[in-house]
Amino acid sequence: MPLKIRCPHCRRILLAEDDTAGQRKLCPACQRPLDVPLPLRAELELTNVAVQCPRCGADVAPGTIICQRCFTDITTGMRLPLLQRLARIPIRTWTVCGLTVALAALFIYVGVHVVTVRLARPQTPETVLAPAPAPGFPAEQWAARLLGAPDEQERASAREALVLGCASAAEQVARAVAAALQASLGDLVSDERVTWNRRAALDVLGFAVDREGGAATGLAPLLAACAARPELHVAARRAQGLLGDAAALPDLRELWLERARRYVFLRQLARLTAAGDAAVTGTAVRAARAELDYVAAALHGLKETREEGVLDALLESYWDGRTWLGQQRSEALSEELFELAKPRATATAADAGFELEKQAIRGARDALQRAGQRAAPAARAAAGLVLAHCAPQYESARQRIVAAVVSVLAGCEPAVQQRLTWAVARLTGRQFGRISGHGRPADVQRTDVEAVLRWARSAGVAEPGTLRTSVEDYPTPRRLTYRVVPPLRQLERDLLEEFGQGWERSRAALERWLVAGLGCTAEVRALLDPGQRSPNYPALAAALVIAAGCEARDVSRELLLWQEARDQPGWVRALAFAALGALDAKAGRWTSGWPAGWQLPPVAELEAGRPGWEHFGYTLALGGVPMIDRLERVASLPGEAKERLHRIAGRMARLRAAERNP
Repeated sequence: MPLKIRCPHCRRILLAEDDTAGQRKLCPACQRPLDVPLPLRAELELTNVAVQCPRCGADVAPGTIICQRCFTDITTGMRLPLLQRLARIPIRTWTVCGLTVALAALFIYVGVHVVTVRLARPQTPETVLAPAPAPGFPAEQWAARLLGAPDEQERASAREALVLGCASAAEQVARAVAAALQASLGDLVSDERVTWNRRAALDVLGFAVDREGGAATGLAPLLAACAARPELHVAARRAQGLLGDAAALPDLRELWLERARRYVFLRQLARLTAAGDAAVTGTAVRAARAELDYVAAALHGLKETREEGVLDALLESYWDGRTWLGQQRSEALSEELFELAKPRATATAADAGFELEKQAIRGARDALQRAGQRAAPAARAAAGLVLAHCAPQYESARQRIVAAVVSVLAGCEPAVQQRLTWAVARLTGRQFGRISGHGRPADVQRTDVEAVLRWARSAGVAEPGTLRTSVEDYPTPRRLTYRVVPPLRQLERDLLEEFGQGWERSRAALERWLVAGLGCTAEVRALLDPGQRSPNYPALAAALVIAAGCEARDVSRELLLWQEARDQPGWVRALAFAALGALDAKAGRWTSGWPAGWQLPPVAELEAGRPGWEHFGYTLALGGVPMIDRLERVASLPGEAKERLHRIAGRMARLRAAERNP
């Protein structure tokens, strides 16, 4: 690096190279000799002598007395006292050390807290809120009062005291109540009051056994004796289930199915009952719900010891439940079966939080997935259908159940194959032969089963084996020669037939259908099936219009597929898009974007009625005022077309209002 120097003769500032330092040179200005001085750093290096600390060996500046690394006196070689060394540490160093220690302590506290929470067993509301009884709880006295209660008030008081006593003395309460109940059974006098007292004792006994985790012993003979009496049969079987006695499973299964059927029927009846009888039916529904939960608690207790027997047996009843009055496609029974599949600790918690509810749903998913792998073929299919209805988000679990069902399909009986084929079509959303999951299992024939097996082999789902049945082995659907049909049901059948009889008859039948308010039935959903190879267009147009009045979750998927069907005529896509707009208008959310990009078919096609103006006008009427307002603001249609659609929609609205208010 050049050196900047000043000539001592002419005082001019000069630049000299590094390698000329210490040499004698001539000034280029005055031509007089001068000595190029050495840099200051080089002079120091030549004049100063390096000093090292005698303790740590660190280099220190000349004249330094204390080493800043080990705090040692350079002259004496002695280290400073501890307090003086601490006083010389900078404040910044103390701050950094303090923050490091605080963060380490915080991480340790959080880690210990997380581990403690994960290992801690959650407490049920009973263990949290139930007060502990006083020492020396008189279980024998309360048991005697319960079995000898003269009225309902005394019975309830004794029962409550015994239940609270189970919080810390469940085994003592169980022995006392069992002894008192055994003595009561020997009494020949048995009236209604005594029966209710014995039932209350069995309930307390089941609660005590439940608190003991099924560890109570010596109760099986007593409970069996009580189960033999018709008036005590249900309460005794419930206590046996909580005890974990497998002998009670067949009776508990039948009791649960009977009460589930009654609850489902009453719930549907309450929906259809006039407002004047709503209070009566609501009370009956709540009572039926309580009776169903009463038996379900025993099944939950029994499921803890033998899940396979309990859940598999109930899943086999899914197919019988399809014939129940008051439900459609076993949705209600699926919901009850899903509740039974949940873990007991969360399934019975009335105020379960969001996290506990998620754990319960995952537990039910795991239980149904296990049943789908190990149970009988019909129960496997039922497990998949229950999971698909109640937890459709678990698609991978549903696919594993489908693979397990297909793997045993070829070796089943023909009647079972019909159920499995229908279930696979419903779970996968595919059409196999004539089956797409919208019809009935009894409609499945051998060609449909073969279609499922071919699909499984080609898709690599499973290796199903070879089908060894013949066409004659499959039971044919039962045909009733005489049946009393309600007027609306008969009207529905007649109009469905007319939907496929050409555009003119289909349009007239559609108008009658909408005026009668028949709604979106299973047969209409079958007409909306996107898997049709050769759809009947008049019937399809009628079904698309009717779908505009359905629930979005029922038909949105089919309408979206028809809207995107590029191999179909343009009017099919336009009508499906309009039906999606009607669903959005009812929901108040324009998720489909209608009517952006929506165009009516050519006027000549509408005038010819293939389809007609009526189909689009009826769709506007089903969408209501919000849809008509949005059409006015957003859609770019000729004024004449808008006016004509408005007239048709208004006429349909008036016809429907007149039908509802004759």
